[in-house]
Amino acid sequence: MVLAAILVALVASCSSLPSGSGADIEKSLRQRVDAYWLAQQNGDTKMLRELVDPDLREALSQTIERMGKPNEMSRIVSWKIKALESDGTKASVHTSVTSLLRHPLLGPSEKLVESTVTTSWVRKKGTWFVVLEEPNLDKLLKKYEERLKHP
Repeated sequence: MVLAAILVALVASCSSLPSGSGADIEKSLRQRVDAYWLAQQNGDTKMLRELVDPDLREALSQTIERMGKPNEMSRIVSWKIKALESDGTKASVHTSVTSLLRHPLLGPSEKLVESTVTTSWVRKKGTWFVVLEEPNLDKLLKKYEERLKHP
């Protein structure tokens, strides 16, 4: 309950900066990115929905629901923003995410795995929103094909 209150306060404090310096815009983006990862970590579907681009919420409702459900095989442990590129209205954020994996193939032990996740963000009426895509198997296979060609 306390985490929910902190998350709501965090999002409210940075959600409506109408304009400002580049530093203010970057600060509000960083706060929204942190709120996004915290919502995923806590399984807070309501907060995830509020952080997603309003134009995409309805179309991505199933994806948002999946992201907000606890996953018994992996749990986000921590995250850190590595880099962000922004023009003030659109941004790309590279975040290092550490997850705890549990899987029968790993045996009784758990494994910490770090990966870099890139998210796209858009700023509308002074508020940053994450731009999600519906999972696409063709894109995923193409991505792994590229990795195999250029290890």
